[in-house]
Amino acid sequence: MNSLPNLLILEGGIAAGKTSLLHNLANEYNLYALEEPVTDNPYLAKFYEDPKKWSFEFQMWFLEQRIQHYKHACQIAIEQPNNIVILDRSVFSDSVFARLAFQDGFISQNQFDQYLIKYNDIVSKIPLPTAVVYLDVSPETCLYRIKIQENVITR
Repeated sequence: MNSLPNLLILEGGIAAGKTSLLHNLANEYNLYALEEPVTDNPYLAKFYEDPKKWSFEFQMWFLEQRIQHYKHACQIAIEQPNNIVILDRSVFSDSVFARLAFQDGFISQNQFDQYLIKYNDIVSKIPLPTAVVYLDVSPETCLYRIKIQENVITR
């Protein structure tokens, strides 16, 4: 699949600083920034209540959201070829979460196979980004940042 010459993805662990870097780059270089969508996941509460029961639906919902988000970014990149589009998290990293759910026993082999069929079908049909920047932040630092964010939210 061809790549889009003006599409950049930021990847990294949860609380690695993707969104902060996204905004800093967008402001500094006048880039078109797209944050990871944070719409209400209808499976979130159910997932936390019973992860084994709801992990598959939870993961498939996220996959669909990330597919739509990436397609939107591609459309903007095509419509605005002189502008660089930058987004945090993408459909390409979604499989990491699904694989982890499978390895941890939250989704079955059959469910993981279903996920991979959809994932592979989609990623084979969409343009690749120009580049992916991975923020290599230790799990300890990410956890520390998550705790800080939780404290700010609960105040």
